[in-house]
Amino acid sequence: MSAPWRSTPPIADPMAARKVAALRDAVARPVAPGSQRIVFRFAQSPAELIGDTHVTGTRVTHNDIVKTDGGVRAVPTSRTELIDTSLVLRSIGYRGVPIGGLPFDDQAGVVTNDGGRVTGAPRTYAVGWFKRGPTGFIGTNKSCSRETVGYLIDDFNSGLIPAHGSRRALKDLVARRGQVVDLGGWRSIDRAERLTGQARHRRKITRVAELLEAV
Repeated sequence: MSAPWRSTPPIADPMAARKVAALRDAVARPVAPGSQRIVFRFAQSPAELIGDTHVTGTRVTHNDIVKTDGGVRAVPTSRTELIDTSLVLRSIGYRGVPIGGLPFDDQAGVVTNDGGRVTGAPRTYAVGWFKRGPTGFIGTNKSCSRETVGYLIDDFNSGLIPAHGSRRALKDLVARRGQVVDLGGWRSIDRAERLTGQARHRRKITRVAELLEAV
């Protein structure tokens, strides 16, 4: 019997398509007796670690995947499952915290927003994990930022941002709010990371001072 995913429609996002292809290739490989296996448990979230002096199990919550205007979101259900566990590696990113009186979704750890526009706070925008939670990778952050900036540009063009009518006024407004890195600056950072990396791998610059020095 063929696997159900073999009849699914093509995936438009090239990066997502490559990931799915890699998973499908892994599924298709025969399982060798006695070999170690990695099992992916999609749409599940860890809810509780079980054990007194050491971990013996992990209780997970099954989620429903719900479509939103900004993509998809995992919503916990009442169904749980206990998995025998002897080792736990924590790698779930950072959790957002409320700031500046902005509306906040405490369960998801994100500012309440619609595609990057902060709910009930005109001319206020969010990107990254504070917008969508600790998910994705560098490529995801790029598309996430592109979505938010698209809404910001729409608001600027429609007159919702005070600097409407003057690109120079908008540039000055942004400059007054903090350090600005334009496309030329980003290219300088990209070049610096590639030059300091080894062979085919770049060295990611993580300190703000070093980033600005590269700019």
